Amino acid sequence: MAKTLSDWLQDLQSGDSQRIKEAIRALTYIGQEAVPPLLTLIRVSSVPIEPLGEIIKQIGGTAIDAVSNLLLDPDPASQRRAVAVLGYTHNNRAVLPFIMGFKSRDETIRADIAQALGNFTDPSALPFLLEIIQNESDVIRAKAAQSLGAYARDPRAIHTLLSLMNDENAAMRGGAVQGLARVNGDERVQTALDKATQDEDSLVRQLAAAALQHQRGDAMAFQRLANTDDLVDDEVQKILHDGRLSETDMEAMRHSNPMVRARLIELVGQSRKTNAFSMIFPALNDINPAVRHSGVEVLARMGTDVIDPLLEALKETKSPIVKAGAAQTLGLLADPRGLPALIMLLKDEAPGVRVSAAKALTAYQMDMSDTLIKALQQALYDDNEAVRAQAKQLLSQHGIEPEAENPLMRFFKRFTRGK
Repeated sequence: MAKTLSDWLQDLQSGDSQRIKEAIRALTYIGQEAVPPLLTLIRVSSVPIEPLGEIIKQIGGTAIDAVSNLLLDPDPASQRRAVAVLGYTHNNRAVLPFIMGFKSRDETIRADIAQALGNFTDPSALPFLLEIIQNESDVIRAKAAQSLGAYARDPRAIHTLLSLMNDENAAMRGGAVQGLARVNGDERVQTALDKATQDEDSLVRQLAAAALQHQRGDAMAFQRLANTDDLVDDEVQKILHDGRLSETDMEAMRHSNPMVRARLIELVGQSRKTNAFSMIFPALNDINPAVRHSGVEVLARMGTDVIDPLLEALKETKSPIVKAGAAQTLGLLADPRGLPALIMLLKDEAPGVRVSAAKALTAYQMDMSDTLIKALQQALYDDNEAVRAQAKQLLSQHGIEPEAENPLMRFFKRFTRGK
């Protein structure tokens, strides 16, 4: 029996990843008819933002307008969820409603809007963000500074962010660092970020190191700062026993300071302890992306001994973040035993996992087997542009040119991917 609209909406709330994935596709295909009940679900806190945002993003147009109307909802929680959904869509159609209703919101929602504006490219958002930075509370100003990085092509954005690097408020400096992290190819920005790694505030130093890591592709920038920061060293020395971590120190790996966590990861990797993998692997799920990068790099430096436990752990995890980190590690190791796992991850339901797997497969391009070629050819029809581009590049490097794109076939393959 064919599923009804009500059935698909129930699947969206099921918590089952496969059912949710199929519901996203079906509700996107249904289109405008699905929008009214989706608005009801946006008001329900138990329904995740991501699938709702993906459907609204794909439907676009008047669906964006309908969600924008929720900004007038009397319930502040519904307003916040509407802001989150609209931010997820990256659709510039949401910018004007954000601006028009900004002043009438409470501070928490204004902060959400200031941060969400970093997901858009509409030039009208820039003067609005600049005004916020002048006239709002420090919390909202810091969020607006983060968002300014999205408009870095305008000299006003760069000038403002650089000036905020000297603000007396550490939160403002941190927001400016996060904004500048999105600016590439500007020597002034690089100089400012380098200077910020010596900031008096520990969090600003961490954000600056992570920004440099992101910009330069230098995966260990954060780690190097963790290795040389005196305050981090003092804290680590309190944890160590005779200069080494004991088997009872798993709790220490969850230290509140991400730099301490990164430093401990480095020390465990150097120790070559028998339980080193089990102590480092949880770092792939760390809340801080720079710590996750450190976990990936340290595991890779431990060499092929981690392949078997990594593959076993990969079978057990359901976390997209962990899967992405495992894919990055397998790419750095470039061990043939990791290839089947990467091909599997190339079909994962989470776009970030598929992107990481596609990039990692670059290290395996010398082993362009029929199985890998087939997986890459299927990836040419992926929902995600980055996955498609990476697959096309790898195939082209081996003289395999993709067939001319047939929009109908692409839709069919996207709809049935993974079946």
